[in-house]
Amino acid sequence: MNEPMIHPHDESFVKEKLRLLPRPFKKKVLHEYGEIARKKGRKASNLYLLDIEEVVSTAIAHRLNKASLNYDEDDLKKYSELKTKKCTELWHLTRSKDPKNLEFPYKKILSFIRKHGIE
Repeated sequence: MNEPMIHPHDESFVKEKLRLLPRPFKKKVLHEYGEIARKKGRKASNLYLLDIEEVVSTAIAHRLNKASLNYDEDDLKKYSELKTKKCTELWHLTRSKDPKNLEFPYKKILSFIRKHGIE
């Protein structure tokens, strides 16, 4: 996947908007950014990044669930093993070469982040 040409005036803006995304998502979002820039121009591609930033910011704004404080150490270890397995499965879904396959794992990860109040 080739990195798109980013207008010099937009470089810091693009870098800042991609900052919160995991590496596989950065690559795919940057690819989509390039496609939008090529087809619709800089304004549309920058608006796309603003939309992505809003979704991510909203997803990570939630706080920890107080119920999670009632678990003992063994419960937390088992729970973390289950969540690790689920996250690994989602990670494998992001390895797809087709950018259209990004939506499902991305939504799942955002749902997980929201549910657990991860920042």
